[in-house]
Amino acid sequence: MREGPVLRLGIEVALQASRGQPYLTTLEQGMSSIFGIDAGITLITWERLDRPGPGRGDLSFIGGWGLTRQQIADATATGPRHPSYQALWQTGTAYPVRTSDHVVLREFWPTDVWRVQHSPSNGRYPIGFAVSSSPTELKFIGMHRSDHDFSDEELSALAAIQTLLVPALQFRSGLDLAASRLLSSAELDGVGEDYRPSQREAEVLALVTLGWTNDRIGRRLGITERTVRKHLEAVYVKAGISGRAAAAAWWQASHVQARGFPEPPDDAVARQPKPRGIPRRLRSAPADARPPPYPGTSESNLH
Repeated sequence: MREGPVLRLGIEVALQASRGQPYLTTLEQGMSSIFGIDAGITLITWERLDRPGPGRGDLSFIGGWGLTRQQIADATATGPRHPSYQALWQTGTAYPVRTSDHVVLREFWPTDVWRVQHSPSNGRYPIGFAVSSSPTELKFIGMHRSDHDFSDEELSALAAIQTLLVPALQFRSGLDLAASRLLSSAELDGVGEDYRPSQREAEVLALVTLGWTNDRIGRRLGITERTVRKHLEAVYVKAGISGRAAAAAWWQASHVQARGFPEPPDDAVARQPKPRGIPRRLRSAPADARPPPYPGTSESNLH
């Protein structure tokens, strides 16, 4: 398996997620091509309840697959008995979970759990990875193939995508929360409500929101780092905010597209830096459970 397509897919969906754009279709198309997924991909949300019981589940099918309302209800009811259910809760966003690591598949296939969860699309070899996890809610991408199991190399490749997508979703969630709070505050005190950034200020703000440094923004826009700093200082004063994080949140809260502000420069996506290795948090997994490093990574570049 080649590293390039895996990292390109991970970067693309992470950028889409960080901008609040739909990413699941891109993920489904990329996964189907790279991993040969022929039996469905699903975004599954599990919510743990305070009272005894299996909790609540929600299934969103990506691509052309789907179930009837009754099949979804049956899948929700049997979810907690799935061999991967506890493993996904326990590992969270640390690394993918391959069902065959937790049960003998030939013993799993005759069960009612497999019949309800996987037989409608003949998904004999399931795997999944969480994209968000908390004590009360788990969201994960579930997928399966019909003819052969996922290899250790594929498990590691999925981990590489997961480690790009998870922090992008966390960033987006935090930014949306901050933007919502900032917008609510601005509506109360009226600070900056009539301020509209200039074309150059808007370009700088768009790149700040992508996490770019002043030096990098200056090189991209053909201006000095000092000029970038001056533009940001002007934004702070006119919008009544303080700091880069507040500026990024304010920019998001201003509804960029709806108000006609410019999008980031066209080649901003192409110029995003290529990630290296797998973050340290993956290394906290038990040695016998952690997927092997994806080709091209080593212990020396995991930091």
